[in-house]
Order: sequence, then C-alpha cells, then structure tokens
Amino acid sequence: MTFSRRVYALLLSFALLPAFFPLKAAAQAEEPEIVSEAAVLMDAQTGQILYEKNMDARMYPASITKILTGYLALKYGNPADELTMSEEGFRQVPRTSSHIALLPEETITLKDALYALTLVSANDAAVAIAEGISGSVEDFAALMNREAAQLGACGSHFVNPNGMPDENHYTTARDMALITAEALKMPDFYTFFGASKYELPKTNLSEARDLVSKNKFIDGSMDCPGLLMSKTGWTSSALGTLVTVAKRGSTTLIAVAMKSPELEDKYTDTQALFDYGFGCFQRSRLSRNLMEDKMRQQGMGENGILEGYTPVDVLLPRNADPREIVLTVPGGFDAGLGLSTVPVSVDISADGRVLHLADLLLTIAEAAPLAEAEPVQAASVPPQEESSVHPGSLILLGLAAAVALLAFAARKKVHS
Repeated sequence: MTFSRRVYALLLSFALLPAFFPLKAAAQAEEPEIVSEAAVLMDAQTGQILYEKNMDARMYPASITKILTGYLALKYGNPADELTMSEEGFRQVPRTSSHIALLPEETITLKDALYALTLVSANDAAVAIAEGISGSVEDFAALMNREAAQLGACGSHFVNPNGMPDENHYTTARDMALITAEALKMPDFYTFFGASKYELPKTNLSEARDLVSKNKFIDGSMDCPGLLMSKTGWTSSALGTLVTVAKRGSTTLIAVAMKSPELEDKYTDTQALFDYGFGCFQRSRLSRNLMEDKMRQQGMGENGILEGYTPVDVLLPRNADPREIVLTVPGGFDAGLGLSTVPVSVDISADGRVLHLADLLLTIAEAAPLAEAEPVQAASVPPQEESSVHPGSLILLGLAAAVALLAFAARKKVHS
C-alpha cells in the first residue's frame, strides 16, 4: 500500500470513529454548583422546574416576602389609593431596619409605597400597604396565607408583610417561585420591581425623598442579561435571599436563591442558574396526540381523548431527542375518570433528567376507537432560540475535506 493510500485509510478510520463512539463534547451539560442552601430555577410559563436544591426546605425569606406584599397590593389596591401610617404600624418597624421614616398619620399613595417597598425595601411602607389593603397587619397576613395556599405555595406561612424575623414566618424556594410566577401576570409588577430609582414626592409630614436601588443586578454592578425584576433580602437568620426574573428570546425564567452565606453569593448563584437554564435548554411542544398516547400508557382507556387540549410548550435539554422523551404520571392514572377534568402532575424524563411540570388540567372524554383516531406524533421542536454547532461537526468537516484532497491527489498521481 502506498504512503498516500495509508494516510487516506487512516483519515477515513478517524472520520468513521464518531459513528461507533459518539462524541461527548456537547453531551449533557453539568448542573451549576450553587452555594446557597436552597435554590430553584423555574420556567415562568409552565412552572417547569429546571434545577432545584432543597427547594421544599423551610427557609426564612427576609425581604423577598415583599414580592407577595406587592402582588396583593396590585391585586386588591389601586396605585392612586392613599395610605396613612398608623401609630401601631409605626411602632412595629424598628428604626434599625430598612425604612423611609414614615411618621404616624403620614399619608402616601400606594404607588409611592410600592416604589419604597421595592427600591429600598422599606419595612414601614410594607406595613402601610398591609393596613391600607386589609385594615391591619394581622388581617393582611391572613390574606397572604390564603393567597399563597391557592397558588400551591403550601410550604409557607407568613405573619407580616415585610419579612421581619419571626420563627413562624417562613417559605420555600419553590413557593417563592410560584408566588413570583403569579405576580408576573399583574399589570405594573415589572414597573415597580424592576425600577432603579424614584423620587418620593413631598407628603403632609415629610419633604421629597430620593429612592435608589442597591440591588446589584438592577444598578448594573453585576451582569444579568434580560433582567426583568429582582428583589433581595437579608437578615441574620435568613442570610441572603434573592428572587430574580430574566427573559431571553421567548423564554422567561425565575431564579430563587435562599440562605446565601456571603453578600454576593446570591447574585453569582443566580447568574449560574440563568446561564444553565438559557444555555442548556430549548423549547419544545407536547402535541395532543403525544399526550394522549402517554395518558393511555398510564391507564387512560383506549377510547379516551384529551378534549380541548392546548399543546404545552416545555423546555428540554438542547441535545435531547424529543422523540425519546418519557412522560409519566406519578402514582398512575385513574382509567375510570372519564368525561371529567382532572389535574395531572406530569414528569418528563429527557437526557437523564426528570423535569417536573406544573399540574395540567386535562379533560378526559370518550371518542372513536383508537384505530380511527389520529396517529400518535412525537413532540415537535420549533427552531432553537440560539443556534449552536456541535464540536464533532467541525471535526468531521475537517476530516472530510482532508480525505477529499488526498483522494484527488492520489487520482491525479495515478493519471499523471
């Protein structure tokens, strides 16, 4: 065998290696290393969990409590409403904590209180909101707990609107993500929780005040591409807490970090979570036929269909084959439910990960036999939000070019 043919054979062997031993360069991305004691990364659209660390462990929230307070203020109040600080409310806020020095009988608007709540984490503004919405802090706390329970945040219990330390005031990383996801639906939520500064107008008892956010994402001292809102918290018992929402492309993610030991840990953890979520996942669609097929595998009758089902967009690992995903209903599926609407908790297994979806409301109805129904389809994948080139593709292209050149040179030599 001539030298050129030996080289040609050797290159051809290298070119064929990936067919037998797939390259691992773009395989499953490693999950981020999170310093915070609890964390979660959630898709705001579906409630799908992309990453979790102790997400159901009870933690003290500190001032991220104010996300729920702000949500309830927007839901039950009007920005133009006037709030008056009571003597009792004034006494509830230590002057060593964050505040805007509201005085008894001082009047501000709900709009002003919300900016104070978000920009400088004013505990007195939170109390004024609570009294304005419910009449007292105690009644507002009861409202907080009812609303949280309705959102599925069942691992939480709130006793005040600002997150001041109390052993009975706690939540979980998952619950804070659920509460935030609902709050995002409120008009003007981003206006307040994404603001960087605001001039609080003169009141009946105080001169105008400048409010400036010290949140490192909002003031730009730390990078967070696509930032929509962010709320920090800290007490000696809670340590650092942070809830942040960012949008890149068509995907909006909620990151929660709790009990972060050092000042910047909650920010660097959040950056790592977003890099992981936006970089390693792409949105795919679960068609009706796919869901029906999976439901039948779980026990739904052969003649059962999902009536009025709206395709669900989920996030799958970028290198996962959507045709190979596995949908399971934890605990199985009750085949006798027919003609009913039921919440179904669905887990997706893809590329070695189990990705939990929020409960789906599925209406089960009788239909024609399965043979007459539409054929089952795999999940469809829209174009990726970001294009990427597999490193193996570049290697194969280079090898193919070298092989072609050597082959051309060998033929030329033979015919010369």
